[in-house]
Amino acid sequence: SQVTKDSADLVQEQFIQSIKIAGAYLNLLVAQTLLNTAKANLERAKYVQTVVTARTKNGLNAGVDSSIANAEVSKARLLIIDATYTKQQYSNQLAQLMNSTVTDYTADSTFLKNLPATYNTELTLEQNPQVKFYKSRIDQSNSYAGLLGKSILPGVNLFGIFQTRGSGFDYNYTALKNNYSKGYLTGINPTRSNYVAGVSIAWNIMSIGKIKHQVLAQQFISRGLQNEYDLVGIQLKDQLILAGQRIENSLQSWHEAPIQYKAASDAYLQKSVLYKNGLSNVIDLQQALYLLNRAETDISVAYINVWQSLLQKAAASGDFDLFLKQVR
Repeated sequence: SQVTKDSADLVQEQFIQSIKIAGAYLNLLVAQTLLNTAKANLERAKYVQTVVTARTKNGLNAGVDSSIANAEVSKARLLIIDATYTKQQYSNQLAQLMNSTVTDYTADSTFLKNLPATYNTELTLEQNPQVKFYKSRIDQSNSYAGLLGKSILPGVNLFGIFQTRGSGFDYNYTALKNNYSKGYLTGINPTRSNYVAGVSIAWNIMSIGKIKHQVLAQQFISRGLQNEYDLVGIQLKDQLILAGQRIENSLQSWHEAPIQYKAASDAYLQKSVLYKNGLSNVIDLQQALYLLNRAETDISVAYINVWQSLLQKAAASGDFDLFLKQVR
């Protein structure tokens, strides 16, 4: 039972570590996406700055417009710095989980283009490595309680002794007749043997009360482990339900994000053209720029949220292959 429990502990730790690494990888991909979006936002801010500066120099717009555009460019650069630091943090976290040296990881952008093929698992909750580990703890505790209970019984011991010896002296040796051999092999050749065998029964009746209390205490430990097992089962069931709900919400966001991006892109193009022709102000143009940046971020993150939802379901169900087989 102890070996089974330790083996289950190893499997569940490997499973948990796999989930953590996959989660850190997806977080790194999110940070990488936000960094790319921040860089694209800086390029648009620079373009707006160029347009605003040109119109300001020609007296078509107030000088404050160029200051606002400069502030927007500076803000975009600050966002890149923050996004870079976030990416570095997740790279460091991923390196620690994989026990490797920190490098400039580049996550696979395939996650930003494809969705999982399936969201269903064939495993039952009882097959979750964490559930198996908690079940093995109960079995080990019950086995130990049974062992303690059996120690009340009398102990039966079987014993046996066999002894043999040699001398080198013949049976008719006397002081006058030196009938013996000086050879080594003759001296160690067995000539006489003795043996004894027996059975002993020992029963320590003074320890019966103590052992009964030990058994009772171990049974209480088993009940506590059973309560932990039940709690983990309930938590995983709730997480499985939540993961399914998150998958549905993520898919709805995935359907909605392109609509938002199309509207924000059209609004930015419209405000940009209007500003060039003096029909709009820089505040409206910046607002459209902000909406486009947010929509661009949302459409990328929408894909990753679906994969993160799938990973959450894989963690709750104990089926890591549900996630792994779809990313190979």
